[in-house]
Amino acid sequence: MPSEESSTHNDAAQAQMNRLVVLMTVGIFTGLVIDTLSILLAIFTGIAFCVVYLLWEISVHLQELRFET
Repeated sequence: MPSEESSTHNDAAQAQMNRLVVLMTVGIFTGLVIDTLSILLAIFTGIAFCVVYLLWEISVHLQELRFET
């Protein structure tokens, strides 16, 4: 009888460990996805700022050319 109880206890402990491993794996992959998305957001934000700056510089130079003529 005690061996059946310990077997049931071991099965329950193993099931709990499996759930913890699954939760940790899901958490790690979720974190990686969020990190990847935040890195991509930072890259695209930097590119957007560069484009806006270049457009602003072009407009300033065009205005200077317009005033010179």
